[in-house]
Formats: sequence, structure tokens, C-alpha cells
Amino acid sequence: TPSAANAEALRHPNDVHDRNANYIDEDSRSMAGVTASVRHNWTKQEIAEIYSLPFHELMYRASTVHRMYWDPAEVQQCTLLSIKTGGCTEDCSYCSQSTRHKTFVKPTPTMKVQEVLEAAKRAKDAGSTRFCMGAAWRELGNKKNAFNHILDMV
Repeated sequence: TPSAANAEALRHPNDVHDRNANYIDEDSRSMAGVTASVRHNWTKQEIAEIYSLPFHELMYRASTVHRMYWDPAEVQQCTLLSIKTGGCTEDCSYCSQSTRHKTFVKPTPTMKVQEVLEAAKRAKDAGSTRFCMGAAWRELGNKKNAFNHILDMV
């Protein structure tokens, strides 16, 4: 649709370096008594001053600066896909993915690379700007081949 195309054209890049490149020639912006600029050379004193601000003042300034650089009505849509559910041999006491706990989580093997790539494309087509993958394991152990499949997914 035309409005979706316009929204995509107006959307800022997710990558911080790409986003900051939009403002490379800009010294600063001001709004509602707050002046801000994109920078990476903060001194410890400047950080301490921000840290010491009263909470509501900090929230006001942060919100104002955010509005200077971002559309306040835009919500970032993200998609999370469990690429391997349950069947984890670890014993993390808080996690329902472990085989050591009696839960209703049905174990599934690691998804195929092509399945994940198709899911990522569907998510992007639906408007997601981030695609996250979750897997039920903590360490590689003898799973190096499975990890290489995940690298292919990324």
C-alpha cells in the first residue's frame, strides 16, 4: 500500500552507525528548552551530571531528545522465533526448557535454516524491523554443527 511504502521510507535505520550518519552534518537540535546532539565523547563529569538529575527531569529530557530524533508515534515491531524448543540438558532451575523439569513444553528439534529464513522474510514483510531467534541450550558441547546452522540463519 502507498501508506506502508511511505512509512518504510520514513523509518530510521536500526543500526546505530547508520542512524547517526543521518546527523553527521548537524551540530545540534533544540526543542522545548532542551538542546541535544549525537555524540560519543562524553566526559565523566557530563555523565555524572546526567546521572545526578532528579528522575522526572531526566525522563523529561530523555523524552524530549527522543522526540527530536524519532517519531514518538512509531512503535518498533520485533519478531521472536523459538528455533529450538525444550529438550535442553542443562539444569537451570528457572527454565521450563530443561528436560529435568516436568512441564508442558513440547520439545522440538532445531528448525531448518530455510524454515527460519522464510519466517524472517514473513516477519519483515509484516513490518518487523528486528528478528530474534531463541534456542533451548546454554553451551555448545557437541553441538558445533547445530551452531553452524544458526550462523547460517544469521
